[in-house]
Amino acid sequence: MILTLDDRTGRIEAMLFEETYQKHRDLIAKDALVLVEGLLRFDEFSDAWRLSARRISELEEVLSRVRAAPGDPLHARRRCRRVRAPRRDPDAVASGSVPDHH
Repeated sequence: MILTLDDRTGRIEAMLFEETYQKHRDLIAKDALVLVEGLLRFDEFSDAWRLSARRISELEEVLSRVRAAPGDPLHARRRCRRVRAPRRDPDAVASGSVPDHH
């Protein structure tokens, strides 16, 4: 399954293998706010960044855990910022909302 992740500053396609999709399918919905973790690579054939998703979490749940964790709140905010792809394509993002799925 391919998801298009969009945080209004850019888009990236995330590929989910069947096992990952089945594990997280309840979180996959149009406009859902999620954190997607996985392997990011540049695909020279399509000249675009690709994300192989390994884990999907509800963003509010992640933020709640970070807020409840002891430590420096500024450090916690930095950890929750949008993850950007390396300089090759500064508009590509690796987290955001799920606008649609195929």
